[in-house]
Amino acid sequence: LETIAVALSCSETDAGLIAYAGLLARLSGAREVRFVHVQKPGSPAESSAAALRAQMRSKVAAHFTHTAHTECDVLEGPLTDRLLDYSTELDADIIGLGGRRRALGARLAMLAECSVAVIPDNAPATLTHMLVALDFSPAANHTLEWGTSLIAGESGVVCTALHVMTHESADIFTESDAEMQSGQAEAMRKLLARTDRNGVAVEALLAEVQTSQDVGRRHR
Repeated sequence: LETIAVALSCSETDAGLIAYAGLLARLSGAREVRFVHVQKPGSPAESSAAALRAQMRSKVAAHFTHTAHTECDVLEGPLTDRLLDYSTELDADIIGLGGRRRALGARLAMLAECSVAVIPDNAPATLTHMLVALDFSPAANHTLEWGTSLIAGESGVVCTALHVMTHESADIFTESDAEMQSGQAEAMRKLLARTDRNGVAVEALLAEVQTSQDVGRRHR
């Protein structure tokens, strides 16, 4: 990563997001982190760009611990459109959002030209276990390579490559459940073998559910 964009809400949850942005900057060696807040048109005078920028700079100074260059920007307009334009203008590698903005994250993930990270509120700025979800598509190799590049050289970080098996996905392998599992295990082995994992040891894991609709039932 060279440039990280972080969308702040100018609320109490910003502190954790800023700290996590510092972790991403350290892991990736990013040179620049740009913090941005998008306010609605016609916001009250107390929400002036100057006041918001000063508030953002104070929080960044308190919670951002990396040496990357930082800037704070305040924009006005439709939230999704302004963030898309902002990340494109910066040629950002990733956009970071707070955990309350999952719907926004989903929209950006479909439209943005860069990666999107949704950071749960109050998530500690630490990384001990990276889970990389793989679907055996052409993008899976890039996903694993990108993920392991972040933790290359980090001692004590475990990396697991996960593929969730459903009966719908069995169609690309075989009719038999036993053969489905062995086929997908072989697909996982081949994927790991042909992917540059940046020297990171990766544990392969296959998880089975009955149907794709079951995914997430235990985690609302």
